[in-house]
Amino acid sequence: MDELTVSAAKQRAQTLRGQGDLDGAAETLRHAIDHVGRGLADLHGILGGTLRQKGDLAAAAAAYDEGARIESHYRLPSSYNALNRLATRILLAPGVLASPDVLRRESRLEFVDVPRALSDLQRQVQAQLDGPRASDFWAAGDLAVTAALNDDLDGATRAVQAFAACSPAPPGFAYDAYGQTLEALARLDTPRRATLERVKGLLRARKG
Repeated sequence: MDELTVSAAKQRAQTLRGQGDLDGAAETLRHAIDHVGRGLADLHGILGGTLRQKGDLAAAAAAYDEGARIESHYRLPSSYNALNRLATRILLAPGVLASPDVLRRESRLEFVDVPRALSDLQRQVQAQLDGPRASDFWAAGDLAVTAALNDDLDGATRAVQAFAACSPAPPGFAYDAYGQTLEALARLDTPRRATLERVKGLLRARKG
């Protein structure tokens, strides 16, 4: 929601209050707040991606952290920031998958037990895909990457199958985005390298 639309929502709510329609005013404001929340989460995600591309992985992870907090607060149907805050930490410190305490030395970031957070995230995204985000290829793609990082090849395989089966079909840029993420993570010296490579291959085969 842009500034003009926010202003319009404020004016509309004030008008409804003046007319005594307090329920209508409250609903108008709730809708505006939810819309702003979605926009803020997206902006933090884009900032995180920009900083990651720039090579400032700690700042990128911090941006994703803020986006994930907004996603959680507004219960948004997205796991973009929640996944990328963890993936970026792995890119920053690949050893974190074997020893979570490695990241305690990174003073610019809040400490996250990455393996535990990945396990929790896989359950959350699976529940979303089974429910409110059914046929959402972004949910299926996030699940495929998360399962691979959890060394769950069976779960990742099912997620890739769900991704490819979504209707409407995932566009080519979505395949490319997840392929690039998997490739970047598979280049790292981690215990998940083989699984990430397998999942990358499964995704490539589905794209054709």
